[in-house]
Amino acid sequence: MAVSKMSDVVVIGLGNPFMSDDGVGVEIIHRLAAQSSRFPDVEFLDLGSAVHGVLHVVSGKKRVILIDCGFMDAEPGTMRRFTLDEVITKKEVSGLSFHEADLFSILELSRRLNELPANTIIYAIQPQSVAFGDTMSPELIQQLPHYVERIMADLE
Repeated sequence: MAVSKMSDVVVIGLGNPFMSDDGVGVEIIHRLAAQSSRFPDVEFLDLGSAVHGVLHVVSGKKRVILIDCGFMDAEPGTMRRFTLDEVITKKEVSGLSFHEADLFSILELSRRLNELPANTIIYAIQPQSVAFGDTMSPELIQQLPHYVERIMADLE
């Protein structure tokens, strides 16, 4: 966990840093947390691959920003900002395992429980690779400062 405090605003980094570019959300959240003094009323959380944890973290918040890699048929390194109404997901999960999680199913459950803030934003970064490895691709590494600045601008 990067920086945790009670707040109406939470920024959550998701992903597996041992799966190459899948760890981009985690890397970004650590870089944002290093700047947390600029945002005293914002909670920065590294949830890694614990997508189910999103359900509990967003409850009671006024604003949520989620950061993760996402396949968008874009150039590797492309970052896009979405509201929940703009997202189209094609991920298919069996629903039979707690180890298999779909962020959008979790967010939909949160919405049905009336716990998901209307002001929920998702930043998705197109990966080059999600193969085993603890190093991100050069396309994403080069863009890290841009991703951080863009999200910080959204927080200001």
